[in-house]
Amino acid sequence: MKIKARSIVLFSIGIVFFAALGGGKYFLANRLQELGILLALLLFFYSAVLAGLNVRSRDLNWSFWFFAPFIFISYTMIIPAYTFSTNNGVAMLPSVAACREYLVVFIGPALYFLYRLGLTAQEIERTLVNTLVVLALSYVFFYFTMNLEAAYFSPDHAISSLVTFDPWRGYRLRPPTVAMFLVTLLTPIKLFYAKSAITRLWWVFVLAVLLFIWGINLQRAAMGSLVLSVLVYHFMFAKKYRMGLLFASLPIIIAGAVVGINMLFAHLATLDPEFDGVRYKSYTIAWEVIKENPIFGFGQQSYSTKTEQELLWWKFHSSDLGMIGVTFKYGFIGALLYLIMSYLVLRNTLITLWQHKAKTGESNALLFAIFCFFISTTIVIILQSKYIFMPGLSICCLSLALATIYQHSFRSAPRAA
Repeated sequence: MKIKARSIVLFSIGIVFFAALGGGKYFLANRLQELGILLALLLFFYSAVLAGLNVRSRDLNWSFWFFAPFIFISYTMIIPAYTFSTNNGVAMLPSVAACREYLVVFIGPALYFLYRLGLTAQEIERTLVNTLVVLALSYVFFYFTMNLEAAYFSPDHAISSLVTFDPWRGYRLRPPTVAMFLVTLLTPIKLFYAKSAITRLWWVFVLAVLLFIWGINLQRAAMGSLVLSVLVYHFMFAKKYRMGLLFASLPIIIAGAVVGINMLFAHLATLDPEFDGVRYKSYTIAWEVIKENPIFGFGQQSYSTKTEQELLWWKFHSSDLGMIGVTFKYGFIGALLYLIMSYLVLRNTLITLWQHKAKTGESNALLFAIFCFFISTTIVIILQSKYIFMPGLSICCLSLALATIYQHSFRSAPRAA
């Protein structure tokens, strides 16, 4: 790859992840998301063709990496759209278009093909880290330049949903939570290992920006999950022998989860369904629908035809219901595939972290941050389903690509004499 082409490719990767992680939602009605999807597709076909023509190694596994994303989107885009169309007597195509965020999965195979064409894992990581920092800075820029009160009362849902309000914190711009989670874990590590005064000063500035963002939003649940995921990693996953603590704790974890879920639902059942009890009523509605459509679920709604709110209840949102919401939309098959994907991204990222430490003598900061993100999503998997949204899905694709890239580079590295 020529230097110019390499620069264009790296810049395009940055745009894809900037858009996928929510950086474009504050302007132009999030049209940057469409550009990110387009660039992901262009990078995929560009790299797949070049790799197929130029890489002669048998371990390229071209067919798998080329066809796997098509199989994935066939299930996540076509089947839910067909199911919703059949169940509700509406056109299928709008529901397909409503699933277009899933097209970001093409960035995973694209990164792998680009690596086999000469791009390095370090270049990909550097691009991602820079993108995460730009996301944090762009949030601060729009926080100070947007009229938050006007946006909150905007008749356009796409604009009003960007801002939240409560009496003691006022109007607040919703941050790109996944990006903030990752860059918050990365920044102290980058600061600690900075080799020059200028670099150290830069990361001090980024840390100050992040503290400002967390101070504005005071997302206690997000901050708690961040701290908990780091503790869980160091106690149970930092070294292989610590996995024994995880297995020993499983009975307690499972029993605690069951008791906690029962207590949560018992509490929610006592609340007014029109106010604080919205989620409980939504769960009961979703479960009734699941019993009627257990295999493929209710399908994917579209605002161009009919919505879940029109068909079921005006406050019903399946995306807020965690695994129950996944089962509602995609059926038990979809829920099983979601759990399998959750396991695979955890497993592959952890194995690669161990291999990186063994081969290089140091941990990989980006993979560490991604693994902690996966831990946090696993802890709250009953209540949240981050992998069916573009930010979480893009990080899954990134982790699988980086894990494959590093494992291949470790196998291909010449052995010491």
